[in-house]
Amino acid sequence: MGLDAFVNCNCFWEGKTTGPPVPRELIQIDGDGWWSLKTDWREWGEQEWKLEEWIETACEHERMRVVDEWVCNISGKAHFLSALQRAGIEHFPILWGEFPQANGGQLSPENAARALDELRFLRERADLGVRH
Repeated sequence: MGLDAFVNCNCFWEGKTTGPPVPRELIQIDGDGWWSLKTDWREWGEQEWKLEEWIETACEHERMRVVDEWVCNISGKAHFLSALQRAGIEHFPILWGEFPQANGGQLSPENAARALDELRFLRERADLGVRH
């Protein structure tokens, strides 16, 4: 089990992709940040496969993502959350409160900016104690 993070590009919304294989109005980004169809998943059928294939090469960004990074495994996640606790979770309302506990999840642009500030604080000013 691992944690990955990605940021979708805006090419679809800016009209910079090749023509999609399904009507544009059926394409969305779901609650977890994945490109999908707006219709009920039981109705996807062949359309979903066509959409998946199209996403691979629809624009200059691989899989229509500006950033796509592996972050850590489950052990790394535990170490990170432990570090937040040692430094005081009150300093990390976004990192602590929004850290994925299961598959899925996403941060708003505002919370992503706050999370970066919290990471900066963790790296530069947090007291993590001494480990022996």
